[in-house]
Amino acid sequence: MSDNQQDMQIPLLKRDAVITVQLGTGWIGRFQEGFTYMMEGHEEDLKKLEERKGNQENLTGWEQMVIASSILLQEIMTIAQNTDQLEYKALSSMIPNSHPQDSGQSE
Repeated sequence: MSDNQQDMQIPLLKRDAVITVQLGTGWIGRFQEGFTYMMEGHEEDLKKLEERKGNQENLTGWEQMVIASSILLQEIMTIAQNTDQLEYKALSSMIPNSHPQDSGQSE
């Protein structure tokens, strides 16, 4: 390692740091979409991860991101619930073409 690399400093959070971040619906929506995409095709991996419950030794990078992303999304939803910023919609209203007869179009 060169002297320049040894002297280089990178920012790291202090061990007891707690960072407050304000996130808007647009960013959170994109994060949820990305999280969902990251899960696609990993059903067996998710089952194995679930079976490990609490044992977080030797996690792969993918497993670490699943856990970190899940924790982040849970915290966001908890804060939203506690600050009355959630609304509830029927799942069927969010699925495209789930009620084609309601749109006035015939198949």
